[in-house]
Amino acid sequence: MAYGDLGAVVDSLTYQAASARCHEVVHVIDDIFAVSHRGFSWINLVQTFSIDALGEISDTIIDEINHNGNVSDDRNRLCKLTDSMYAIASTNPQYRLMIDTIEILPTGQITDTVLGTFLQGAVYGMPGKLEKCGPGYLALSSDNYPHTLGQVRTFHVYADGTIEPVIVDTLQFESIACLEPFLAEIHPGIWAVAYRGPDGDGFIKTLSISGAGIIGATVLDTLEFDTADVQYPTIAKAHGDYFAIGYTDSAGDGKLAIVEIGSGGAITDPAVDTYIFEAGLANRVSTYSIGQGYIGVAYSNFAGQGVLKTFLVDGAGSLNSTTIDTLVFVGSACNHQHVIHHIGDVWAVTHQGPGTGSKVDSFGLETPPPPGGPRDLMRGLLQ
Repeated sequence: MAYGDLGAVVDSLTYQAASARCHEVVHVIDDIFAVSHRGFSWINLVQTFSIDALGEISDTIIDEINHNGNVSDDRNRLCKLTDSMYAIASTNPQYRLMIDTIEILPTGQITDTVLGTFLQGAVYGMPGKLEKCGPGYLALSSDNYPHTLGQVRTFHVYADGTIEPVIVDTLQFESIACLEPFLAEIHPGIWAVAYRGPDGDGFIKTLSISGAGIIGATVLDTLEFDTADVQYPTIAKAHGDYFAIGYTDSAGDGKLAIVEIGSGGAITDPAVDTYIFEAGLANRVSTYSIGQGYIGVAYSNFAGQGVLKTFLVDGAGSLNSTTIDTLVFVGSACNHQHVIHHIGDVWAVTHQGPGTGSKVDSFGLETPPPPGGPRDLMRGLLQ
């Protein structure tokens, strides 16, 4: 097999028998993983399971916690702060933004009580992406209702998991229209947020965030990467200054845009390359880095199948209109997919379906080693 080639599904676990949405998975330690999702009856769950080095998944979940009672939106964002402390952003029944912290032990057992909670005031807030920006500091992108304001906020979490009740810093990056802003650190201290903006067009903006949660006073640069409707844009690093944005375009096609962003946050205009990888329907495209210019997407197609595809971005930022490989990992009713690397060539995808259940599937993907290090160090690069 060559880099980017996909193997078969190795193993599966149904971790939620009833309907669940918005699955995000993180690596805890060794073979332990945690997934957050909005479960049946709108309860907000974090569950743990194990995947070994061969891709074999535990027969049952290890533990779970309902950390936030009921929620009113199908977004919950899970972030790893330390090997034992995790934060989840969600909304309460009044659409107020919440962040909870929990403890997950190396065995996968979850401490029964929430460590700390932040509850936003009487203003609607919906989480886009939650990320660690420094030791004890979180950065969160969010939009409001009715999806007019886009903001990035930072929060301080103490060593015991309690959250400072005062927001550290805020930057409003959009004031007309914003939906599902996806936040990612692209260079040290330089972050990008991709979102559906005014007129439904696709925008990416850059900003600075320090390790102590201080956000630069203004947006560094802006690029309109698609001048028609986009949905659910996600960002992944290809290599160097080249980054992939995967999304659904105005025709419902699955599309990739390659953008060049310098270490200071300057964005090259226009996008370096674009490629329609799925014509007709690609829902909730999740874009992920594989390494050394290789990237992948996970999505559901017109038939509801869960699909993985891989690509290579060359040294000039071109995709060369080529898909390396394709794997259908589930045959129907797939949605809300999220991919994570485990070790070596073992990867996993969490998703809704088939039926009303929710699953994690492990699969093989020929993965290049990171430059100058053993292959399993990829785990650190991808989280």
